[in-house]
Amino acid sequence: MRYAVMCFVLALAALAARSAIAGCQGNVGEEFLQENDGDDRLVRTESSPEWLEAVGRMVSVTNASQADQGEEKKHELCSVSLLSDTIGKDGQIVVGAGHCVDQWAAGEFRPSPYVDDYKNTHAGEHYDRDDMYFSNVEPHHTSITFTSSGGQKVERQLAQIFSAHMAHQDYFIGRLDRPIPYSQIKPLLNSPADYSDMLDQDEFPGAFATMAGFSADSGRGENGNKMTYDVCMLAGGQQGYKMGHCYTYGGASGGATAVTVDLSKSDPETAEFWIEYIEDTLNGTFERKEYTFWVGNIVGSRCSQAKMNRTFFTESTVHTRLLDAILRDH
Repeated sequence: MRYAVMCFVLALAALAARSAIAGCQGNVGEEFLQENDGDDRLVRTESSPEWLEAVGRMVSVTNASQADQGEEKKHELCSVSLLSDTIGKDGQIVVGAGHCVDQWAAGEFRPSPYVDDYKNTHAGEHYDRDDMYFSNVEPHHTSITFTSSGGQKVERQLAQIFSAHMAHQDYFIGRLDRPIPYSQIKPLLNSPADYSDMLDQDEFPGAFATMAGFSADSGRGENGNKMTYDVCMLAGGQQGYKMGHCYTYGGASGGATAVTVDLSKSDPETAEFWIEYIEDTLNGTFERKEYTFWVGNIVGSRCSQAKMNRTFFTESTVHTRLLDAILRDH
């Protein structure tokens, strides 16, 4: 079984993500799928935060012809986040890591229905067709399973890829074959602002970040069968990629980087401002209480940092307008 490896060489951003990963495999081996000293991840349980139900386990067959012919299947394990722009809205849009779907990227390119929205994003300022933003990516035999806080499993197929990027940034935005009722799984709300703004302690006292996914380590992750999460600090990084001081392992690629804020802890004037701003950015009525917002997807670790609590993520502002447009239409 081949897991989506977390090793990613940021210094070689111009190369395809899979090439960077392949260069690390000879060095990491099985040892990096074992827990490391200082690992402080938690395993999701019934008492864990409810928003974790929006993080799904994605399993895809890497060779569609083998599956069609009934031959031995080869699987790739990754994680995704179910997102929404509205409280109470059914979820159908997922965001994950681009290197988790690059096995389906064909050679020809075709226009995206959201090409204009993409060109208005930060990444679209330097649009390059070779970056695969609009490559023909058709997912096959890819299932995503979410588990509600009450333990109910909900499975869907990945039906469409709207945008996928495997080089300078590492993400994909996709659509499930049919929506998941809000009553079954509550999607994560797309963040109304940059992750650093949401972590501003002057604006949001006590705000904190979490990374969650299905790490395939042989310990707490149980080879990708258990969701683990780590409350940790998010730092800076190069354009698009940012660093979190979190423990993750192969299989968590594409999982959620989220920030939790409690508006009841903000002073009344600040809370009033942010409630108005969030309502202008998202849909629904917001109150002075706790909310968790999705701010990016997990990418992985540099090879040299695979044994440390260093995990990179693609921040949401890379494709904000594109994602906003897709969520609006679904």
